[in-house]
Amino acid sequence: MLSTSTKFILSAIAVSSFLFLGSCDKKGGCTDVRAENFDPTAEEEDGSCISQREKFIGVYQGNVLCIQPPNGTFQSEVRAANDNLNDIFIDNLGGRFENPTRATIDRNTITIARQDPDAVGFYVTGSGNIVGNVITISFETQSAGVTNACVYTMEK
Repeated sequence: MLSTSTKFILSAIAVSSFLFLGSCDKKGGCTDVRAENFDPTAEEEDGSCISQREKFIGVYQGNVLCIQPPNGTFQSEVRAANDNLNDIFIDNLGGRFENPTRATIDRNTITIARQDPDAVGFYVTGSGNIVGNVITISFETQSAGVTNACVYTMEK
């Protein structure tokens, strides 16, 4: 027959084991609300989060149609802006700029705040979205008081 103190110690060990092992059963998943695959039921981050900008990254073949030429087909690269997880750079936006155009993404949308990528007085602003592997951006350029409206459709 076990003594009362032995029973107490064994009970304490059993309860501690249950609590310790029970805590390992937390549901893993992506706990970052900004991630593309956020899991609201996840209790523990498991390293599976995918940045929402990842789907934008890549090399695209694009066709630009503007009110004023040049129009045509261009290759553009979308790459990460390292200083902000919601920002991307678009190289060769519609064949218009030598330097990258910075854009901010929010889920499936793109916003291009007014900027002068080449610092020559040639401004751009616009917005767009991504569906599958296709990005469509409506943008305007402005230089010396002349505005040109364009639509650039790019496919990865």
